[in-house]
Amino acid sequence: MMTPRTVRHAGVLAAAALLGGCASAPPLDQRDLLPAPGAYRAIAVVPVRGAATAGFAGIDRTDPQDYAKAAAQGLGMGALTGLAGGALMPFAFAAGPAGIAAIPIIFAGAAAAGFVGGYAKGASAIGPSPQTAALEATMTSAASGAALPDAMAAAVASDIARWTPYRAQVFAGTAAAGGSADRSYGAPGSAGFDAVLQVEITQFGYAARSAGKDIAVYMIAEARLLDATSGRSVALRGLAYVSPWHGAELWTKDNGALTRAELGRASRALAERTVEHMFLRTPWRTQAGQATSGNGCGIVPIASPGAAARVVPGVQVPVKVDSVSPLLAWSAPLASSLDAGPPAGAAAEDVRYDLRIFEEYDWGPGDLVYETVGLRGNEHRIESALKPATMYFWTVRARYAVDGQPRATRWSATDDVASLDPLPSQVVYATRIAQGAVTHFACVAPQDLTPCGCLDFIPTANWFRFRTP
Repeated sequence: MMTPRTVRHAGVLAAAALLGGCASAPPLDQRDLLPAPGAYRAIAVVPVRGAATAGFAGIDRTDPQDYAKAAAQGLGMGALTGLAGGALMPFAFAAGPAGIAAIPIIFAGAAAAGFVGGYAKGASAIGPSPQTAALEATMTSAASGAALPDAMAAAVASDIARWTPYRAQVFAGTAAAGGSADRSYGAPGSAGFDAVLQVEITQFGYAARSAGKDIAVYMIAEARLLDATSGRSVALRGLAYVSPWHGAELWTKDNGALTRAELGRASRALAERTVEHMFLRTPWRTQAGQATSGNGCGIVPIASPGAAARVVPGVQVPVKVDSVSPLLAWSAPLASSLDAGPPAGAAAEDVRYDLRIFEEYDWGPGDLVYETVGLRGNEHRIESALKPATMYFWTVRARYAVDGQPRATRWSATDDVASLDPLPSQVVYATRIAQGAVTHFACVAPQDLTPCGCLDFIPTANWFRFRTP
């Protein structure tokens, strides 16, 4: 069972750097990173077990008030031992002038010794603060029953089957490989698979900002595609997920229900990004503006078919819709086979759209409450009534084919730079295949730290949103 261990911010820097990074942005041409489209059509998905560690980024283990209490205890002990030092005064006077001169030293030494002893005794009794102890217990309970690597592997196989014509099957997991830069795994025992996709969750836990008042669940993972015949790495993807920020009481409420749900969302989100990158070849922004329409990724939601797109810097203001079953619309994707959408001249009937709506929870996206896939055209009337006077977050993407192989745009979001604090942007890495080996290099910051760049999740501020009447 994985037990959460407390790490200070500097420790998270080192651990995250060693354990695989937060995300990976490609070089200017993503075609250097991936095998030829359709080269691997039968994929064995293998989870790596025993590699993940649970941590607390930016969360202090102890309450500062505990140390203040220990200091007060030390002062009390110091006063008592100082008074005890008064018993030596007759001997000091008997010693003459030298003894009298030593009286202040006797008092100070006794008081200092008492303070040190009292503080040490008080500090030795300090354990985790009540908040941190509750979070540790919640994460331990949630992670121990989640089987996270297996859940992510199952989600990868499911998404391959759902969004591509390829075949995928989950095989028994392997042990952690020890962090080798180019580790290889043999093909599973069953014949007929031409690729092995290894998925590894390297770190997960809680991250805190604003002196621990705002807390998020984070997950760091890695996906590596290997040729089943040679065992050679042909693609690598570093991945990171950071949830919306909530107070500690929400994460521990109801036996950690939100923590359990968010760990599930994290593993599914990273699984989906793995499939998008390696098999749908979801485009990256290669140069400023090429993968965006206005200030958004891919295609941009608009309030209604006749309204202008509301894409402005900063948090998106919820647009007002006229019904609890609103008509939603979006712009057409840009015509580019590499950067943002279908190739120029692609027939409109060959493009399909997928739409997702999430209900607001504590000012962030919560549960997925509506999903429809394979839509034709650039608008859709919601088929089931939503709640009145409620804010919703929504996103849309386009799917299409190039030379018979599946493709997709990024899920729509604004292109504003986000922050990984307290997870360090320095560990965000890119990947490249050179001379048959996968190598890492630094991701450019801050311009790549956006949902259109190297982030694998949509930060709350970057979501599009609407409010029902």
